[in-house]
Amino acid sequence: MPGFTGIDCSININECESNPCKDPRFECVDSVSGYACKCQTGLNGEGCQSSMCSSHLCLNNGTCVEGPGDYACICQPGFTGAHCKDDIDECASNPCQNGAICRDRVNEYSCFCVPGFQGYNCEIDINECASRPCKNNGTCLNEMDHYLCKCIPGYTGTLSCSCTTLLVGLHLAIHVVPQRACCWQV
Repeated sequence: MPGFTGIDCSININECESNPCKDPRFECVDSVSGYACKCQTGLNGEGCQSSMCSSHLCLNNGTCVEGPGDYACICQPGFTGAHCKDDIDECASNPCQNGAICRDRVNEYSCFCVPGFQGYNCEIDINECASRPCKNNGTCLNEMDHYLCKCIPGYTGTLSCSCTTLLVGLHLAIHVVPQRACCWQV
């Protein structure tokens, strides 16, 4: 029986032992009754001369990986698709908060915050009261994008709590007590 040896022809002959595929681009595959010369992984075509990746380029620095009779592109972060052609829109998930504008970039995004917010995703409400803008024991109320002052009696103003001035006849009457700014009616 061809391809076998031994007293009862039960030992398979490995025809590839004699290296019948002389060209290193070929791989010898032993079969029951002979052998076949197949292209090494990564080569194809007549004479095993070309790589599938040489004719199927992956874009945007993607890496071509060959398999038996096929190839695949492994994309860099930020890209997708069979040839890594498509830029992933990182803004599609709406990462920017509080009315911020999202700008897509390659493998990242940037948020442009509206006034009163900060942080990578504009998630932090700026505390406009942190600088203690309300003078004269006024209470600062942190609002969206601004602050308001709630003044104690004798003071006025939404942004600072200044002394109240009274018009008495033709003269302005302001009374300042030493060591503390207070306004009194005269």
